[in-house]
Amino acid sequence: MLDKVRQSNYELMRITSMFFIVLWHILLHTEILNNSTGLLKQGSLILYLLLMVHTNSFMLLSGYFQYNKKNKAKKIFGLIGHTWFYNVIFMIIGLSIWNHSYDKLTILRVTSVLNIGGYWYITGHVLLMICSQIINKYINNSTKEEHKKVLIIFFIIFSIIPYITRNGAIANDGRSLIQFIFMYLIGAYLGKYPIEKSYHFKNNSINKNRLIYVSLFFSFMIINYLILQFGYSLKNYNGAIINDIYQTISYSRDSFANPFIILSTICYFLLFGTLNFKSKIINRISSLTLGIYLVHENPVVVNFLYKTIIPSVNYNDTLLLLFKFIIYSIILFIISGLIEFFRQIFTKLIKKLKITKFVLNKTEQFIKNF
Repeated sequence: MLDKVRQSNYELMRITSMFFIVLWHILLHTEILNNSTGLLKQGSLILYLLLMVHTNSFMLLSGYFQYNKKNKAKKIFGLIGHTWFYNVIFMIIGLSIWNHSYDKLTILRVTSVLNIGGYWYITGHVLLMICSQIINKYINNSTKEEHKKVLIIFFIIFSIIPYITRNGAIANDGRSLIQFIFMYLIGAYLGKYPIEKSYHFKNNSINKNRLIYVSLFFSFMIINYLILQFGYSLKNYNGAIINDIYQTISYSRDSFANPFIILSTICYFLLFGTLNFKSKIINRISSLTLGIYLVHENPVVVNFLYKTIIPSVNYNDTLLLLFKFIIYSIILFIISGLIEFFRQIFTKLIKKLKITKFVLNKTEQFIKNF
């Protein structure tokens, strides 16, 4: 039976990345980088930068697995439905338990099936899925050299130029459709042309390749950190040019399109590619990750959580505060995972109903005819 279980290396990556995304969101929503000083600020900045790769890793994973597959409309509607479910559920909870008030327009907007705007990642991913057939056609009909040239052009235009111009010449903060497409193309390249079979890596042992990926990952992170520190050191200097350099470097901290973040993401992804194991438990937990994101980043949940957490934050706790945030992340990850687990059970029961089967069949026929 174990042979029928799919590989779990990238499923483990999904779990790892989603946990760190939960932690990153806590750092983001508590605004610790703006409110802390000294050792806590430096520790928070290092952790913040280390966690920046994880959103990109999900984008990259899409290209790795989907470049040679057809993206059915059913999947797109499934993702929208999944998002809609949590929007409606948490709005009801907000109204009945947390005493939130909504005007009629907000209620109509939240309950709309097409309302996915509260999640920028879901919006980008849905748009990517819509475009994926065109992108896949190019990927599967291009040569290795053509694909490589496109990646280099994308890297220069949509990563390096926004980085050095503070989005002045070309805008891309890593939350745009172009970022999804760029990371999708990188993932597809790594899937179509495995790096371990390339000239520079094929004669290496797995452990040597792991060491290379880890070393490069931390090298890019250290360079990014040092550049930021240099930028921050210019804050109190006078002069338009120096101030512009400070603003440009500071802005790069929060950009997923930062070239050092993209390069670190690739190394992180390749590291998990060196693992070779199968686990039903890992794969099952991995299936909860999208739900974990939809639960813990739901606008109603975010509003409730950080009204509760922020007042209790003591920015004089030094590095102990980061440890508390890690504990919060574990709790939030587990609770969100359990909510998604029970949602999946509920959904399976609903799908067994005759009326549900009838509606789903009619919808699928409509989509195919359309």
